[in-house]
Amino acid sequence: MQSFLAKWGAAVLGVLHGFDRLFFRGILRNLAYAEGLQHYLWAKRIPFKDFGQHSQQVTQQVVEASLRHARETGREIRYLNSAEHRQEDLARAMAARDGITSGLIGVLQSVDSCMSFAIHKSYVTKHLEINYRQRKCLHLSLCGPEGAGGIVLPHGVRTAIITCIPFVDQGKVEVMGRATLEERVAALEKQMGMLLADHAGSKRPKDWRLTRGAFTGDDLMKQVFEEGRKIREAERKRVQPRRGKKPHAHS
Repeated sequence: MQSFLAKWGAAVLGVLHGFDRLFFRGILRNLAYAEGLQHYLWAKRIPFKDFGQHSQQVTQQVVEASLRHARETGREIRYLNSAEHRQEDLARAMAARDGITSGLIGVLQSVDSCMSFAIHKSYVTKHLEINYRQRKCLHLSLCGPEGAGGIVLPHGVRTAIITCIPFVDQGKVEVMGRATLEERVAALEKQMGMLLADHAGSKRPKDWRLTRGAFTGDDLMKQVFEEGRKIREAERKRVQPRRGKKPHAHS
């Protein structure tokens, strides 16, 4: 910021401070570490060897609950095979196509990296152990201009649910609206260019005659003119020769 002001400070009229995006993150804290998951499995009487099957069943329940509203309202549920397109752009296109201005727009599904659990046999203890590491699992992005979650539209929110244990829920609120940083900078540059063009076009040619009549009726300028007149008269009297005396003749 300081380097920008150092370079363009002369053209900056002011600076507005505020949030651009707010991120919220929710997680089941009791399941967010290996010992917590171990207590959970003991309480449910689930052997470590059956954790994979149990995890898939719970994940399916989360997916079904997350997609229920979209299916009931006929909203699109789209699976993304790659990250070629930004989810915000896809959601905007879906909203424009279906004429959606409120409520859920749709759900975007993708497989992305996340932190989750895996059961492996330890080469040291020869027992099954819980490992918390990076894996890949299904992410659900609930898109909507308002309500429980969403993206796009002014003050939009994106709610992304990670469907494997410990089920992280990540939300993003776009405080500054739908425009990206690049779009806002481009708009500012365009407005600055228009202002500079207007300023350049408003410059008058340097001609003293254009000032004629600019101070007509100005009391302050009348005083200035009067003082100037007095000074000129005093100077004129000082340089004029006295009457009755002839100038000295030079031989």
